[in-house]
Amino acid sequence: MKPLYERYHSDEMLEEFKELENEDVVLKNNDRQIFLPSRIDDALKLKKEEKLLKCTSGATDLGVQINKGRHEMTKVLSLYRVQEMSKIEKKGQEFHIGATATWHDIEKALKKDIPEYSKLIHIFASPQIKNAGTLVGNIANASPIADGTPFLFISEAKVVLSSTNGERIVPMAEFYKGYKDLDLEESELITKVIIPIPLKNHFLKLYKVSLRKDMDISAVTFAGLGNIENGEIKSIKIAYGGVGPVVKRLPKTENLLSGKGWNEKNIGEASLQVEKEITPISDVRGSSQFRTQVSKNLLMKYYREIQSQYGIEQGK
Repeated sequence: MKPLYERYHSDEMLEEFKELENEDVVLKNNDRQIFLPSRIDDALKLKKEEKLLKCTSGATDLGVQINKGRHEMTKVLSLYRVQEMSKIEKKGQEFHIGATATWHDIEKALKKDIPEYSKLIHIFASPQIKNAGTLVGNIANASPIADGTPFLFISEAKVVLSSTNGERIVPMAEFYKGYKDLDLEESELITKVIIPIPLKNHFLKLYKVSLRKDMDISAVTFAGLGNIENGEIKSIKIAYGGVGPVVKRLPKTENLLSGKGWNEKNIGEASLQVEKEITPISDVRGSSQFRTQVSKNLLMKYYREIQSQYGIEQGK
C-alpha cells in the first residue's frame, strides 16, 4: 500500500481538489440524503425547500442519539463545509461567533477577553468533542443543563436567525419558549451568536456541578455577573441550568440584591429567594432537594470567591 502523499501528489490533482471544495455535495442512499453546501445562501435555500431537514455540524450530540436508536434522520443538512460560518470576530465590545465555530476555537478566541468562559469550556468536554462540537449546536439542542448557555443569559447574548427572507436577531432570554421549544421558524438557521464582553468592573463566575469535575454532564450550572462599587451591589445577573425546563434567569433574586450591601448576610437572604424561583426535578443526576441546596450554595460560593479574589469593600 502506498502512503497518501504518494497517491495524491500531482499539482493538477491538488488544484482540482481546491475547485471541488467550493462545490455543493449531496449524498444519497435509498431514502436517506445528506446535503453538504459550501455557501450560506445555498444552505438557507435548502432549509426553505427541503421539508423535515435536520441541521447539524459536529453532530457530537445528534450522533450519539442516532447510534443509540433514539433519533432517526432521513434528511440532513450538514453545515461544516460552510467556511464563512466558522468565523469568530471581535467587533467592538462583542464577539460574533459563527454557527460552525468549534468549542476549541471559541476557547482560544475568548481566553483574553472572557477568561471565565474560556476556563469553563476547557473542562466541560474532551479535546475530540471540542474540536467538532459547536456553541450553536449547544444552543439549538436546548438542554436545560447545557454548560454553555447560562453565561449567554447573563451576558445578554443574542442569536442571529437567517432565512432566504433575511435576518432577525433574538435575545437568548426570549429564544427559549419552553422545554426544547425554540423561537425558530422551519425555514431559519441559527447562523451566529453575538456575545457582549462583560465590563471590567463586573465580576463574572461560572460553575458546574457534576459527579466529575471534567468531561461530565452537569446536574446544576450557575452564572453570576455582579457590579459592586463602594460596598454596594449596583447590579447583579444570575442564571441557573438544571433547575427547570430551560435555563433560568432569577429576576426576583436579582432585584432583591440590587442596591443592597455586599455582605454575607444579604447573600444568605437572597439564597432563600433562589429556592422560590427554581423548579428542579429529580433524576439520575440528583434529586430536586439536592439541586435546590446546591443552587443556594452556588450563590454563596460566588460571593465568597469574589471576596477572596478581589477583597471588595463590605457594605451594610
